Amino acid sequence: MKNKYMKTASGVYINYFLLGMVNIMLVSNMSYLTEQWDTDYAGVSYIIAAIGVGKLLTYAFTGYLSDKIGRKPLIIASSLGMAIFLIGIPLSPNYHLAFVFAILAGVANSSMDAGSYPGLTELFPRAAGSASVLVKAFMSAYHDLSDHNIYFNPYDPFG
Repeated sequence: MKNKYMKTASGVYINYFLLGMVNIMLVSNMSYLTEQWDTDYAGVSYIIAAIGVGKLLTYAFTGYLSDKIGRKPLIIASSLGMAIFLIGIPLSPNYHLAFVFAILAGVANSSMDAGSYPGLTELFPRAAGSASVLVKAFMSAYHDLSDHNIYFNPYDPFG
């Protein structure tokens, strides 16, 4: 398939690959995070759930923004939001700040979805369904690749 937007689509898919990586890394480091934030496993689970809350709270707004300002600015903003999250979460000294970073990650995820799905549909009008399904494949790809290297955490009781 020869398409002049293949580089753009590749960038979108790499973003979703990294999103899948974020999810796996949070879950695999729960033991360490419980100590860092002085909470229990349920507390870390709430942080992970806060990503979903941030996403749900902003879906309608980011969809509107996607139509008004375009797909590209939302995808760029999403990448910046995820970068802030990835830097902030391991450096968060307490649970409350980690919760704020998790909400930010949800907003970034919502922005990524609002820019990426319609963008991919516009880039590949003849294969819009396949282009969208590949997003989920890239999110899951890190799980398959990481099975051999996520158990390095000495605090992980399951490793």
